[in-house]
Amino acid sequence: MSGGCRGALLFCIDYRFHESLRALITELGLDEGGTDVIRVAGSARGIARPEHPRDRDFILDQLRKAHALHGVRHFFLVNHEDCRAYGELDVPDSKEELALHHRDLREARAIVLDAFDDVQVEVRFIRSTGVAEVVAC
Repeated sequence: MSGGCRGALLFCIDYRFHESLRALITELGLDEGGTDVIRVAGSARGIARPEHPRDRDFILDQLRKAHALHGVRHFFLVNHEDCRAYGELDVPDSKEELALHHRDLREARAIVLDAFDDVQVEVRFIRSTGVAEVVAC
């Protein structure tokens, strides 16, 4: 099967956000026609600031597979508030936390756009309340 997938969405593994993720997929219209969901702790951080180079390579490889196998041309990179992969002490719930997530999402978007010549990349941030916000790039 190829060409039937509407998008690929990168999100964190955090169980607390399953319902928020499901709501975002519906809001984006990705539940109609299917979407590939790639779940990695820290989400866009693994692209923007990986702990190990292989972390970025792994995520980009997953995006390449969605691109090649399912015809995906629209990627969504989504982080969430209170992400433990960012470390509780390093990123408190604050304006600083939001700024760091936005920086990582923008950097990850730039890296993904550099890796593909025919895709769109959108970025979102999900609050603890479940509200998903568009991150301006």
